[in-house]
This record gives sequence, structure tokens and C-alpha cells, in this order.
Amino acid sequence: MSPTATTTRVAAKPAATPTYAYAGKLLRVNLSTGKCWTEAWSETDRREYLGGIGLGAKILYDEVGPKVQWGHPDNRFIMATGPLAGLPVWGTGGLTVITRGALTGGATSTQANGFFGAALKYSGYDAIVMQGQAKKLSYLYINDDVVEVRDAAHLRGKDTWETQQALETEHGLAGHRLSATATTATWPPRTAAAR
Repeated sequence: MSPTATTTRVAAKPAATPTYAYAGKLLRVNLSTGKCWTEAWSETDRREYLGGIGLGAKILYDEVGPKVQWGHPDNRFIMATGPLAGLPVWGTGGLTVITRGALTGGATSTQANGFFGAALKYSGYDAIVMQGQAKKLSYLYINDDVVEVRDAAHLRGKDTWETQQALETEHGLAGHRLSATATTATWPPRTAAAR
């Protein structure tokens, strides 16, 4: 025992569950309603379903029934990063796209390089999970905690480069954090297409 007087210590608040190389949140978007919300995913799931492909496969398996076709609003379009996304290491800014394939009718995935995966992680999300069907041409705007499904009528007929330039003019540097076209277009213009 210490010869000096001791005081009663207040118990420290428990530390938040560490997310390590993950943001710990999924961004959910229902294109039919325009509703956007976040959802936490557990440390157990982060360990068991490693990376964007693991997370996407789990969501697709859990949420999309076996008879749901690729163009049905109940299908999911998942853009996910892995635990290395955003690290200052070459090749870690990639993005995995997981969905029910149009040509095969089965689960499919593809990868896109560029900076979208890192930008998604820097915005605080490990994945974007889209469902539903927009009533009009739309794009998803993400700027940190501001997430909106916006009208894209002014982008109709533009290619990926023209779309990128129009969105950069409209949003400035925040324009690199969104996807807008029938394919997954990222910044700088790269596309990911799945069969």
C-alpha cells in the first residue's frame, strides 16, 4: 500500500469496439424511396467476411432470394472496399462490385481500380448497398455525412468523361465521391462491369 493517501478512481468508460482497418458502417440506399441510412456491421462479421467480396457475398446471400432476377428491385448492387482501402500503399484504393449478374443470373463480382474505394472509406463507409429502382435517372451524392439521391436528367446522354466533368463543375472536388451512369463509374473515370 502506498504511504500517500489515495483517492477513489472513477471507472473509465469502456472503449468503443475498435474497427481497425474498417470504417465499421455500411451505407444503405433505397432508390425506390430515396431513403439513405447507415448500418453498423459487427466486428465478428468484419472478421468472418473479409474484404469487399466477403461482405458483398454475405449481403447478397442473406438479402436476395434465389428467384430474384438482376433487374428486380429486390436485387442488391453492392460497392464494397476491403480493410486495406485508403492506406497509403499502392493499389489499395480499389472497389469490389457485387450483384446478381445479368448474363448468368447468379452472384457475380468485379473489381474497379482508382480512388473510389479510398474515398468511400474516407467518407466513413465500408460499402454502399443499393436496392430498389429509381423512378428517374439519378445519381448518388456523398460528401461525408451528406448523402442524397439526386436527379441526373442533365447528365442523360453524356459519356463517363462528360459526366465526370459536369459533376466536377457542379460539385467541385466532392464530385469524385459519387457514381453516376448505368455502369459503376469512379474517379478518375474507370468502370466496373459484371456479367
